[in-house]
Amino acid sequence: KRRGRNSRGVGNKEKDDKEKDEEKEKEKEPGASQGSQKKDEKEQERQKRRRRERKERKEKAGIDLEKVARQLDFYFSDANLRRDRYMKKTLDEGDGAVSLEILLNFNRIKALGVTKTSQLLEAVQCSGMLDVEEGTKVRRDFQKHPLGTYDPVSRTLYVEGLPLTLGVDDLKKFFSDYGQVKLVEVPQHRETREPRGFAFVEFGDVQEADAALRGCNGLWPSVWPSRFDGKKLRLMWKAEGH
Repeated sequence: KRRGRNSRGVGNKEKDDKEKDEEKEKEKEPGASQGSQKKDEKEQERQKRRRRERKERKEKAGIDLEKVARQLDFYFSDANLRRDRYMKKTLDEGDGAVSLEILLNFNRIKALGVTKTSQLLEAVQCSGMLDVEEGTKVRRDFQKHPLGTYDPVSRTLYVEGLPLTLGVDDLKKFFSDYGQVKLVEVPQHRETREPRGFAFVEFGDVQEADAALRGCNGLWPSVWPSRFDGKKLRLMWKAEGH
C-alpha cells in the first residue's frame, strides 16, 4: 500500500510538472508570436523598399532625356505643325503653350518610358527651342525660333524603293549621316497600315538634302535586306512633283 501511494504521488507529481511546463510554453507563445510578426513586417518593408529602389533605378536608366527632348522639339516644329491638326489646335487653345499633362499622354512620349511630368521638365532643359511656363506648361520660344521663316519643301527629298521593314527611326538614323533630319514621313496603306515603300525626308537645310541625294541615289546599303529584283534606292527633290 505504501508503495502504491508513493507510486500515485510520483505520477501526480510528474503530471503537475508537465502541466506547469505547458503553461510556461503558453506564456512564451504570445511573445514569440509578436516577435515573429515584427520580424515579418520588417522583412516586408525591406522588400518594398528594394522594389521601389529598383523601379526608380529602372525608370532613371531607361529614359534618354536627349531623345525625349528631340521628340518634344518635333511636336513644336514647323514640320509637325503643318500636318498635326491636334497639336496646332491645342497650341491655339493654350495661347501657344501645351500642358505637361497633355504631353504625357502622347504615344511617342509613353514609348520613350516617360511616366511623370517631372521627367518632361528635365527633358525640356535639354531643348534649345522650348521653355517651361508656370512649371506646368511647355512653350516654343518663337523669338529665337519664329514660325514659317523658311520653306521646308526646298530641303525635302522623296525616297522610293525602301525595305518595308524599315521604320521612321531607322530612316532617321540612316539619313542623319548627311545632316540634321527634321522629319521623316512613311506613308501607309489605308486598309492594312503597312508601309508603301517610299518616304519623305526633310533636312535642316538644302545643302544637307543635296548631300543625301548625291550620296544615296542608286545606293543599296549592304546591311539592308537584299532585294530579289536588284533595284536600288531612288531619290529626288519633293518639289519635282511628289
